[in-house]
Amino acid sequence: ILDPRKDDIVKTAQALTGGEGVDIVFDCAGVAVGLAAACKAIKVKGTVVNVAIWEKAVPFQPNDLVFREGKYVACLGYVKQDFKDVIKALGDGKFCLRFE
Repeated sequence: ILDPRKDDIVKTAQALTGGEGVDIVFDCAGVAVGLAAACKAIKVKGTVVNVAIWEKAVPFQPNDLVFREGKYVACLGYVKQDFKDVIKALGDGKFCLRFE
């Protein structure tokens, strides 16, 4: 896990992979600079998975994916049962949940 406030995401990903880039990036922040870094950090045929909920429209450079033949996949990070489990756990006085 890299923190873009402390780490240069692209340089660190390149350093950790011998210049190849990473297979998958999970963008959980929903900010433009994070999306740009994610698209540049993946390896050829890598994937950027959007888990974030975006509050604002962002500029996007598709070539960052095109030149890597990368994929951008969006997903919703929760289902209705997650809310039920959290509400029940809170009602039971639990603070840590384990979903299986």
